Amino acid sequence: MKEKIRTLKGHLYQKYPVLKKKKAILYAPTFRGGAGHRMNFKNATRCLENEKSTRR
Repeated sequence: MKEKIRTLKGHLYQKYPVLKKKKAILYAPTFRGGAGHRMNFKNATRCLENEKSTRR
């Protein structure tokens, strides 16, 4: 299994080398709370931008 993951990552990074230095964020809503629970993408973007600026 680890070898397969390594191979898939190799193919992905070969096709999209810019992704090597990026973080992956999984957004997988479960819809348990109904339509009222939505992800705040503006807030998430702002938080990620803040993290990026503090890591330099």
